[in-house]
Amino acid sequence: MKILSINDLNSLRKRAQQLLALREESSDQSSEQCCGLATGAEHLQVLCCGGTGCKASNSHKIVDNLKAAIEENGITDKVDVITTGCFGFCEKGPIVKIMPDNTFYTQVKPEDAAEIVKEHIIGGRRVERLLYVDPKTNKTVSDSKHMDFYRKQMRIALRNCGLIDPENIEEYIARDGYQGIANALLNQLKFGIGGAAFRMGATAQAVDTVPFGAFHRHVVEQIGGMREDLARGEDNEYNARIRKAGYTIWLDPAIRSTYYARATWSSSCKQMYSNGVSIGNLVYIDRNAIGLRHLVPLAFVLALILSLIAACFTSYGWYAFGVIASAYTLAALIADINACSKYGWEYVFILPPLFFSIHISYGIGTLIG
Repeated sequence: MKILSINDLNSLRKRAQQLLALREESSDQSSEQCCGLATGAEHLQVLCCGGTGCKASNSHKIVDNLKAAIEENGITDKVDVITTGCFGFCEKGPIVKIMPDNTFYTQVKPEDAAEIVKEHIIGGRRVERLLYVDPKTNKTVSDSKHMDFYRKQMRIALRNCGLIDPENIEEYIARDGYQGIANALLNQLKFGIGGAAFRMGATAQAVDTVPFGAFHRHVVEQIGGMREDLARGEDNEYNARIRKAGYTIWLDPAIRSTYYARATWSSSCKQMYSNGVSIGNLVYIDRNAIGLRHLVPLAFVLALILSLIAACFTSYGWYAFGVIASAYTLAALIADINACSKYGWEYVFILPPLFFSIHISYGIGTLIG
């Protein structure tokens, strides 16, 4: 399917999300009951780790044998075999996971495939010898959520590993693929949220603010620490205090840090709204902590609101609204084309509505703050 518009992308995403629904819903649940076709399960999915370690231990042969056994038993319409990314527990690989009951089989061998299909998938009985054994209790654990190794983990950058097929682009899109990268691009585009020098990969220079700054101890002792009563914007306020004390904040591009952008459209808008609220608060706390670039979204939102109010009384209000909207759309399209020519045309239909969403969210947040 060719993706020619944002609607095409959303349609593809919704269709792919239906295919992932069983995995996503099952991952959040715990089931003591083993699910098999004999116990009433209508559809099962078998996830097999395709990470480097498991593949070196013949996980690809496990996949082949699982598919062969499923075909031999005539249940290909009821069972899917999916190769995923790494589950993380390489010490116990190869890993095979059965959905929807979340049964987690460890150290599986190709010759175990037929037994898994016969006993678990068809018969609804777990293969006990392949279950993880807790070294503390010496008891078997069927669900990875109850294993100490996973219990306190919260995957962020690797949240899709062990869940989707990395070679299936539709599953990537179902998990907001391309959208997360588009959010990351916003941090590098001046028209997005990349107005600050530290976001643009600038040359070494004096700047008004940096995130995650490293400061000399005597500076901290002189001006104090960050304000813990500020939920956001504390770095802006802190950098403003440093400048007031006569120091220079120096940006050195040789110092690298990794920042993970929000993965979804909605989470990015929520982040921008919260950031906008913090800027609104800083207007009252210390106006030196904010720059002109922080107030541009607020000006855009106010211009739209005032022109709509004026439109209730005069047609000139509609003209003003049209001019503002047209100018913004033109600027967004120019920024979109420039960004896509540099980073790839797959974002051409994603960036314009994302620009508008985060700018409106930021502006409204500033107004509320």
